[in-house]
Amino acid sequence: MKGIFSLVAVFAASVSMASAAPVRTYFSTNTNPHSGMRGWHIDRSSTDQLPHGISLDLDGSPVWDTFSIPFDRPDLVLAYSHLTQSNMLMMRPDTGQLEIGPRIGHPVTENQVNITAGTPDMPLDGLGIGCYASRNNIYLYQKLPGSRRTKVSFYNLFQVGTDSQRNNTPDFFIGNNLTGRVPLLISPTDRVTLGSGAAIGGALQHTGAAAGFFGAPAVAKPTIIGLRSNGTALASLLSRLAALGLIVDKTTP
Repeated sequence: MKGIFSLVAVFAASVSMASAAPVRTYFSTNTNPHSGMRGWHIDRSSTDQLPHGISLDLDGSPVWDTFSIPFDRPDLVLAYSHLTQSNMLMMRPDTGQLEIGPRIGHPVTENQVNITAGTPDMPLDGLGIGCYASRNNIYLYQKLPGSRRTKVSFYNLFQVGTDSQRNNTPDFFIGNNLTGRVPLLISPTDRVTLGSGAAIGGALQHTGAAAGFFGAPAVAKPTIIGLRSNGTALASLLSRLAALGLIVDKTTP
C-alpha cells in the first residue's frame, strides 16, 4: 500500500507540474515535421516566462548557459555568463542578426553583426583579424550582380568605397555625407582628382625626396645656380623647371 500511495503522490506531483506547463525534454528518432531534424528536444510552453536551454557547470555551479531561449522572445542565446549575469551572444530567429558584447540584448540595429566592445570601465578594440601571407584581412564585395559599389562608413559622416557614381566603375573615393561631395577620387588607372567640385581646404606639402609633373620622371629637389646679372641663373631655372615637367623650355639664347 505504501508503494501505491508513493506512486499516487508522484503522479499527483506530475499533474501539478503539468498544470504549470513544465518543460519537456526527450530524444526522438522521428523527424520534426517542420524542419526534418531528429534528435534531442527541449520543449517549453510559450506561456512559460522562464528561459530554457543547456547549463554548463563546474563543481555543481553554473558557468555558462547556451542554446537557450529567453523568456520574452524566441531569440537564440548562445552565451549567457553567470559571472556577469548577462547575455553575451544572441541571434534573432527572423533575420539572423547577431549581437556580441559583454552585456547585450535583442538585436535591433541595421547591421547583420553588431559588436559592443568592452564597457566604459574596460574598453576593448572592436575587431581584430589576423591572416597569413598576402591574404586580405577584410574583403568587401557586392552581392548585387553587375554592381561594384562597396563602402565603409565612419560615424555616418565620412565614407570610403568604390564605384562613386554607382555606374559600375571600380574607382576609389572618399566621400563626405555632410556636404554630399566626393573630396578625393582615384581612378582604376591611378589618376587622382578632386571630385564633385570639392576644393582643397588646406595647403599641400610634398615631403618626399623627388617629384615629377605632367608625366616627367621624378627628380630630386632642384638647385638653381648661376648669376642673375648675366642670365645664367635664369637659364638654370628654366632647365630645372623643365626637368620637373612644369614647363617646356623653347627659349633661345
